Amino acid sequence: MFRRLRRDNKGAAVVLAAAFLPVLVGISALMMDVAIAYSAKSRLEHAVVEAAEAGAIKHPDASEAEIFANSLVEDLMATVMLYTDNPTWSATSDGARLTVTASVETPVFFSGIFGAGRPVVRAEVTR
Repeated sequence: MFRRLRRDNKGAAVVLAAAFLPVLVGISALMMDVAIAYSAKSRLEHAVVEAAEAGAIKHPDASEAEIFANSLVEDLMATVMLYTDNPTWSATSDGARLTVTASVETPVFFSGIFGAGRPVVRAEVTR
């Protein structure tokens, strides 16, 4: 009976597919989490660059530029970073340059199963 089973290859593809399907689903899930983190990073960078550029161009005075950039980055974070948690931001100036820094925690849907923490995405721009 075992000799016949060793020679018979019928159904081998189904067994291999069943064995590799969980691996494929796991890799796909992790890639979705990575894509969400990259998307959040891109949107955060755009918000920080926009706040720094607008603050530096619109207000030549350092203290007014800081206040304006803080206000603008707060508004942008509220509208652009919808599904992130714990946003933090700051705008500082040394008199000649305006630096805007922001960070958010991105949610992970599938990485949490493997014990990965929530990735923190940061962006900093100096103008």
